[in-house]
Amino acid sequence: MSYLKTKTDKKVAEVAWTIADKIRGAVLPYRQSITCNLAAYMLYKASTANKVVAYSDFTSGKVKMPGNLALLIPNLVNEALWQKLAPLAKEHDSDVFASVVLGFGNMDDSFVVGDDIATPASLCDLSAKLLHLVDGDAVMDLGSGPANMLLALLRQDVKVRYYGYEIASEAADIAAARLDAAKVDGAVHQCDVFDLVGESLKGALPKDKARKVFSNFPFFVRYEDREFPFLTEIKGECEAFAKRTSFNWVFCELICRVMGEHGRGVGIVVNGDLTNVSSLAVREHFLKRGLIECVVSLPTKLFDGTSISCALVIFSHGNTSVRFVDASGIHSVGRRRNMFSEDDIAKIVELVENGGEGCRDVGIDVLAETDYILNPTQYAVPEEDGVTFEDFILKSTRGAPCKASDLDKMSSQEPTDYRFLTLADIKNGVVSDSLPYLSGIERSLEKFCIKNNSLIMSKNGYPYKVAVVTVPEGKKVLANGNLFVIELDETKANPMFVKAYFESGRGIAALKRITSGTAMPMISIDLLRKLRIPLPSLSEQNAFVARYLKGVEKVAKLRVQLDEALASLSSMFDAEVNG
Repeated sequence: MSYLKTKTDKKVAEVAWTIADKIRGAVLPYRQSITCNLAAYMLYKASTANKVVAYSDFTSGKVKMPGNLALLIPNLVNEALWQKLAPLAKEHDSDVFASVVLGFGNMDDSFVVGDDIATPASLCDLSAKLLHLVDGDAVMDLGSGPANMLLALLRQDVKVRYYGYEIASEAADIAAARLDAAKVDGAVHQCDVFDLVGESLKGALPKDKARKVFSNFPFFVRYEDREFPFLTEIKGECEAFAKRTSFNWVFCELICRVMGEHGRGVGIVVNGDLTNVSSLAVREHFLKRGLIECVVSLPTKLFDGTSISCALVIFSHGNTSVRFVDASGIHSVGRRRNMFSEDDIAKIVELVENGGEGCRDVGIDVLAETDYILNPTQYAVPEEDGVTFEDFILKSTRGAPCKASDLDKMSSQEPTDYRFLTLADIKNGVVSDSLPYLSGIERSLEKFCIKNNSLIMSKNGYPYKVAVVTVPEGKKVLANGNLFVIELDETKANPMFVKAYFESGRGIAALKRITSGTAMPMISIDLLRKLRIPLPSLSEQNAFVARYLKGVEKVAKLRVQLDEALASLSSMFDAEVNG
């Protein structure tokens, strides 16, 4: 099929636009994309029949179609709409319609099916490359959606068999239509993927002993209140799954079970599951079985509707170490989201296969020392040579867990000796001079007060804010709960030197290494204390701080000049132009 090898084609694009134009207004907007795909598939079937195909031929089953497409058609394409579309079947070759069904050459979003469940095309292309495909491979797509992975396979220079498994019926139907139009061996099954390890779907598995498996499973699914045979089985076999953990790892276990002893798998995992304590035991479970070969950090904004941070995890057998690749900065900017160009994919594949800058191989025994954290930024960026942070920390605490209502009761409109520090009061590394006053501080909250020259750091919201707080004699400053308050041994470290480090490129990279969380990036005080920090002699630190403070003073003067200039501009019109 000549068109299937073409990434862009003017004729295919024109036909796709014509179909979409005829459908606009005939269906609700949110149903247009799936209707366009279904209509293109009906035209593909009609163009191969070499005769006029009536609407009833589709709905009666006279036209042979896979899955439940005959039942789906009446819900989306009625007879009147088919009458508008049918003449197109005589105007173009079937390969053109097949290419439209498969999404080649589309000029707009009319044929983008199920954005909420479809894996972005360029992420599919990257994953297909990393599966190490060869002719004859059986590729299993767990949670296939509308089969975007199939489209990526067609762009590879290999002939494989495709097996899609999707629980959503309409997405499975479109996937089946695309598989039929592509004339690729395989099948699409509308099913629960976890039934693949049971008896009911045993016949749906490829017969191969080694399979290539891909899954972009749904994010943020929890299973505490769920129970099904596969989960019951793995809970009985592995204590880690009996504890509270992410459902992502249950999908990963499924990948490893169906790929076979010599197979290979790729899964997309949210970053939080690579670092959080609740998944520690299950990460250990995968690592000690040698199932994780590589973890690749991905850019944000790959998916529509979310900026979630994810990683690509490569599964295979017999691994004694894990290669970590930080690819979070390798991407191209698309119209609505980030994506991978061909060059981006080539760079990432090269790093995965051969290593290089931004990569590091880490043994399982070393990973055990870091609570089996699998975030590539923890390892891909080299750790500093220096002193462990906790070696010169006298005390580290969180801020006071005060509710807004509690603060309202303590607030004072008149100046007092008590003030309150929040994250918003830190700007550009400087604490505001106008902190809100408190009428007093309860004895139970005094332990959260900041000692003079303490280091303050935000616990969440990357990039993190850092400041050194000056507390005058006889005054007290209460810290908010979103802050870490760190009292340093000033015979070893100048607090302003440590602040300057955390604000530097090296310090920011160090904090990024210990960042966890997806929607809300954060750092734990335990990991922060274990960071290694370059710490020269105290005299060298003090000399640096003297130069640093001159720079701070210069910036402060420039900010005053900037504020004055902006104020002058805002008042210029009223001052010089008569109303």
